Amino acid sequence: MSDITTVSKTGWYLLKCSMALEAVESIVMSQQDSTGIASFSLLIRPGREAQRVVYLLANTSYRLSLRTANDKASLPDNQLCCSLQHISVADGWYRLWLRVRNLLPEWREVSFPFFLVKVAGRAVNLKCLPSTAALQLYETTWSHYTQVKDYSRWIEEQEPALQKRRRANQPGVENTTLSAKVYFLLPLASGSCLDGLRKTLTSLEQLSSDNWRCILLLARKGDETGEDEQKIRSLLVSSVVLSQQVDLLLVAEGALGEILNTGLELQVIQAPESWVFPLLLGDRVASECVEWLSRTVQQAPDCSVIVADEDRLTVDGRRIKPCFKTAWNLDAFLSGTGTGRAVLIKASLLQQAGGFALGMEGELPLDALLYGLMLKLSAHVDLSASSRNLPVVLLHVAESADQHSAVFKAKVVNSWLETRQYSAEATPVSGRSVRVRWEVRAPEPMVSLLVPTRDHVEILQPCIESVLQRTDYPSFEVIILDNQSNCPQTLAYLKEACLRDSRVRVLRWDNPFNFAAINNFGARHANGSILALVNNDIEPLNSDWLTEMVSQACRPDIGCVGAKLYYPNGRIQHSGVVLGVGGVAGHVDRFAVGNSTGYKQRLLRVQNISAVTAACLAVRKDLFDRVGGMNELQLAVNYNDVDLCLKIQALGYRNLWTPFAELIHHESVSRGTDRSPSKRVRAQNEAAYMHRTWGHLLDRDPAYNPNLTLVHEDFSLRVSDDCMRQLSTRYP
Repeated sequence: MSDITTVSKTGWYLLKCSMALEAVESIVMSQQDSTGIASFSLLIRPGREAQRVVYLLANTSYRLSLRTANDKASLPDNQLCCSLQHISVADGWYRLWLRVRNLLPEWREVSFPFFLVKVAGRAVNLKCLPSTAALQLYETTWSHYTQVKDYSRWIEEQEPALQKRRRANQPGVENTTLSAKVYFLLPLASGSCLDGLRKTLTSLEQLSSDNWRCILLLARKGDETGEDEQKIRSLLVSSVVLSQQVDLLLVAEGALGEILNTGLELQVIQAPESWVFPLLLGDRVASECVEWLSRTVQQAPDCSVIVADEDRLTVDGRRIKPCFKTAWNLDAFLSGTGTGRAVLIKASLLQQAGGFALGMEGELPLDALLYGLMLKLSAHVDLSASSRNLPVVLLHVAESADQHSAVFKAKVVNSWLETRQYSAEATPVSGRSVRVRWEVRAPEPMVSLLVPTRDHVEILQPCIESVLQRTDYPSFEVIILDNQSNCPQTLAYLKEACLRDSRVRVLRWDNPFNFAAINNFGARHANGSILALVNNDIEPLNSDWLTEMVSQACRPDIGCVGAKLYYPNGRIQHSGVVLGVGGVAGHVDRFAVGNSTGYKQRLLRVQNISAVTAACLAVRKDLFDRVGGMNELQLAVNYNDVDLCLKIQALGYRNLWTPFAELIHHESVSRGTDRSPSKRVRAQNEAAYMHRTWGHLLDRDPAYNPNLTLVHEDFSLRVSDDCMRQLSTRYP
């Protein structure tokens, strides 16, 4: 689909687009003039209007083109509706500032007048007009770098700027020299590829710090030496750095864990502050690896495990398939999400835990060994406190990762569960994932389902009936919280539902709409020890949805539990809330195809998450009461669920999302959207409260990675406003 448009007046315009088609991938609207001098993108979601500011020149032709995100499919012309609305200069600048302030953390506290001043300063540095600098900054909030298609471009354009900014955000970290060395352990088998070894050693030669050593562990049978040893020693003496920094140790053949343990026994590694970084043949270490690890240790001297980001190498050495990780996420780990290979461990902790060997039969690859090792280490230290995520790509892996199967993972997890005497069982599920089923001890706790509603019986009735018919959990009540319904059909249904099913009762809330206050009111009248906040436009898909949520909520270390929600068309509506996305918090993987596995298979796995939506949320009533319930004063409509989750998390509990409780969510059908001026003002005030209260977390969600975008919801790559592409001087 394409169209040519021109405008008669140079200036600011509001481009509005909407699309009716639902059965397509995410859509990108690109706008560019016939000479290709300028381009704009606008991500459009089915059934929703999207809008953005553009600056257009009079009597210039612009082409509007519609394409899918993968650029492979075309769409019918009649599916898209676009319009251009001329706006004032003041309105254009205000809209630019509002979006930049909301979506770029570095600009969050910048007022509108100061925004104009800062943009003017940037214009001087860029040698362009202020409006051009403002548009470049604004364009950053629309840039979309996918991990598959744009990773190479991101490495070249964005990665250096993001690393530079992280260094600048580490005040007081100047001397990056560790008191003890980093020891790279590299096991070698007889007949190992010398070319792969050369590539790994070359990357070590290029390390920016010399505070390291590498131990080559050459496995041999009996007392044989052979040509392997001679070739390796010849390679080492060919370089001054390698001859001084790399040692060759002959070890007996054995399992990988046993070989690594031999290196761990060396006296030089016994120093209290020594760190161990296991590698494999062909791996390449980033040149600033030791420097970044040193910075992390200086910032967190008590940490004993550092997990860095990594990616893969093609045969010709290209970097692909980035793996951007979160902070320690126990439930994701128990579900099969490992640490990957970029793992640095304090030698003293390894020795305390008995080294790398897991005591399991059979040969295990390194990533499998590290998966089991992390749970082994968790018996000796609290990894949530003593581990650190380093959001820098420090390792380029030569072989495919995650070779171990779900069966192996389930075996490791079951061993961990048994050691701690948990009433739970891990079983392998699709892909390389694991499901842990937690026992609900008898007698099952009573659950109170709180369902706020007002009129719209056509929405409420399917919700209530489906809950009653598709819930196999034996002990629950449904409390319908009626917020001033006056529809005769709705009132008749409320009366009939109570008479027909003793599990249903209706409480009247005769006050203006306040989602937080309504649920607090319902909680005060609930009989259950578990509260389940349920929107009136929810319909369960699987009968064990509540059993799954209750089994998680009953765990003593778990706070709020969220469900997997779908739009009626089958696409994902909720798979957890990430802080900072969209300005305050956003639903990641929203609009993804319902059967997709998600980023690193996250849609298949239970995981700890900072917040979940109250459209379907379970929490123990004592926790709800302990934090004072929902904030009904500052957060009447928006973010009260996020605030609730963060208050509970601040007490030391882990919030959790599970994909095994599946429901349809029609999302705001009965309440509508926030388009009116009064609703916008209220929403802005609620967002401001969240920034004042939780701003330190909105910039760095531990369940998310800083290399990932806060603009989009699809785990695409983050764009730095220091890397703005140059727009043509034909712009204002």
